Amino acid sequence: MTSAASEPTGDRQPATPQPGVTVVVPLYRSLEHLRMVGESLRGCADELRQVRGRIVFIDDSPGHAAHAEAAAALARSLSEVVPAELLVNEANLGFVRSCNRGLEAARRRGDHALLLNSDTVIFPGAIAEMLAGLEHDSMAAFVCPRSNNATICSLPTFDTRLPRPAGTPHEHARRHADIARHLPRFSYAPTGVGFCMLVRGSVLGDVGLLDEAYGRGYDEENDLVMRANRLGYRALLANRAFVYHEGTASFDAATRTALQARNSRILEERYPEYMPAVHQYLASAPQRGETILSERSLRSGQGATVEVAVDGRSLSHLVHGTSRLACRTVAGLARRARGSRIRVSFVGKAEVAAHHGLDAIEGLAIVPEEQAYGFDVWLKCGQPFSMDEFWDASRRGVYLAWMMLDTIAWDCLYLRTPELGPLWGLTADLADGIVFISPFTEGQFRSRFALSPRVRTLVAELSLDAADYAV
Repeated sequence: MTSAASEPTGDRQPATPQPGVTVVVPLYRSLEHLRMVGESLRGCADELRQVRGRIVFIDDSPGHAAHAEAAAALARSLSEVVPAELLVNEANLGFVRSCNRGLEAARRRGDHALLLNSDTVIFPGAIAEMLAGLEHDSMAAFVCPRSNNATICSLPTFDTRLPRPAGTPHEHARRHADIARHLPRFSYAPTGVGFCMLVRGSVLGDVGLLDEAYGRGYDEENDLVMRANRLGYRALLANRAFVYHEGTASFDAATRTALQARNSRILEERYPEYMPAVHQYLASAPQRGETILSERSLRSGQGATVEVAVDGRSLSHLVHGTSRLACRTVAGLARRARGSRIRVSFVGKAEVAAHHGLDAIEGLAIVPEEQAYGFDVWLKCGQPFSMDEFWDASRRGVYLAWMMLDTIAWDCLYLRTPELGPLWGLTADLADGIVFISPFTEGQFRSRFALSPRVRTLVAELSLDAADYAV
């Protein structure tokens, strides 16, 4: 009798070696970028040797003697610590064709290819983390790191409402790390960004190189990703990897605008699914979460004030049990937060807050609905009753907590709506915290909905003193 785990007999076939990595670095007339990218690659020499890496520079600067000499010296110097070579274009080929020279070299060797702009600083560990992305999913064909300046790869996120912070590469790396620790190791994206993009070696054989119809550049990497996506391949972001990108413009504004417009038309005619996928990604809940984290990081950095919001938008001038509960919760949180790095806000109308006496609470901020974004914790003193309410909360806070007062709306059939069951099931699975007003309420909820082990719960029993509910 043999078990399912028994080893086959006979000679074993040798394990297929993992592909190496060819780093493809196009160069164009910048001695400063030569120095910058060269120093950072030297700092990754150990990492490159471990993955059988080599560096291929492509100099597209004919007639620029100083640049040619510096590029040759850099390749010679790096070759002392990691295999490196320099390919020189006798005539200016442009960015896309220069990249293809390096990609073809990788394809001939059967290597993965790492496209790397010269205006970058690649930090140790980034290459290994991107390679781990290829291992994470066999259908991941492209892996990009996060960066300070790389559209959808940017962390802090590339949001027009957020300032783009200045700083050294290491300062940007520290800011990235502060946000990235809250993110999953890898996440899926509709495309990659060519400033630093790891391409699975087998895909170069399956779908080819960059399309030279894109001329001097813009959207060529998006075309490659979409071409591969038609075969089922995906792009990943390696959220723990960081590569600084200076983002120096290679063209004047008019030329850049014309190239972008021309190439965008080509891309969208070929792949009409591209722009809708990008818009859907940018509007997704994970992206909203990244934006909130980015806003917090840019606002104060590490050691920032923890922003807690209590959603009071449903309150009015009426006084009842729920309104008293909400007001007492706000007052209690504000009192506990004094002298700490926690700041509590009431989100709702100023006149409603004043009617309930909340404007007199020391340290409590009254925030109107239209300004209520970027909170660390969002607490609703009540159950969610619509999907719109649930998703709206996810846009406003990183951690979402709800207070379950009772299950009457579910138990009484004349009150139950078709979406309530799925909605409370979603709350039980995805909320970060649920506050119950009694052990009985918690038991009632748990008997009806499967509470995820990751959801933190708290029982906060209501006061039995009638004076606490006096108007």
